[in-house]
Amino acid sequence: MTTSRQDLEVLIPTEFSQTVLTAMEQTSAIEQVARPETMTSDTKEVARFGGFTVGTVAKGAEYGFSQHVPDKVELIARKVGGAAKIAEEDLVDTITGEGTMSRTEKEAGSALAVHYDHAALGSTGAPDGINVKYESVYRALSQNQATPWGAYVANANIVKVETSDFVGAAAYNSIVDWLAKYEESIWFDEGNTAVLASPVFKSRFRKIVDLNGNPVFVDARSGADAAFFGYGGRWTRGARTHATDTQTPTGNPFMVIGSTEMLINGRARTSAGMVPGNPGTAWQRANNGIGFLSDEAIMKAMMRRGFKCALPQAFSILEIIPDA
Repeated sequence: MTTSRQDLEVLIPTEFSQTVLTAMEQTSAIEQVARPETMTSDTKEVARFGGFTVGTVAKGAEYGFSQHVPDKVELIARKVGGAAKIAEEDLVDTITGEGTMSRTEKEAGSALAVHYDHAALGSTGAPDGINVKYESVYRALSQNQATPWGAYVANANIVKVETSDFVGAAAYNSIVDWLAKYEESIWFDEGNTAVLASPVFKSRFRKIVDLNGNPVFVDARSGADAAFFGYGGRWTRGARTHATDTQTPTGNPFMVIGSTEMLINGRARTSAGMVPGNPGTAWQRANNGIGFLSDEAIMKAMMRRGFKCALPQAFSILEIIPDA
């Protein structure tokens, strides 16, 4: 009987590493701040609470019932991944080989992180499950939405400022207006508030000075973590607009402030036979894998996530747009 290639694939051993998980967690803003939700299937319905109503109760009178009825939002898990071929000659040395593997895994983890952040924050296209995996925060705020707390009008919570206007007092006033859209809403929750911003704003902030020429905004700390106007947050390269999900968005940079409880990070299980860990990597070495004839090892990196911006009213975006 002829043995097919597919019959033997299950016998090919793989090697696993969690370096990519560390890189992902260090780089992704969504992984850091969004509310995690465990998913045990492709789709999951999550209850959307908020808006419980109360009123005065007279002596001996019955309590009035809350007028708000919770509804549900749907998480759909999507898989992201990639693979790389590396010559075995670059891996056979114990010291440099391990370094090459670790460096490749870190690069994969960082790429997954930025791709996921952009898919969750800045992708502007309508979700199709392939090129656009989720309705991003930007997409949610740019569309008319019907919610249990009233209709949301498209772009109502997006403050757009032309590049040349984002200087001095004008820039400061734009920032105040942007913050007010969230801070003055019923969804303001100081203990669960975060700001996610494109690193482009680092240089923009340094150019906003007072009458004496001193910067109004001073970096509170370095690294991925940041402090914005009294709120904690993260810098992320995913906070730029782009029509489809990508790890290299090229559109307008923006900052978003809002409730971390309304950012839902669905953590789905990996598919059967895939790498352990989520995200994770798997190595298949050439001595017993499909690279036997070419002396090439293959690394596969993947993650599986669902994402949902549960309520557009709970967020506000400040976007820098080109001059008209």
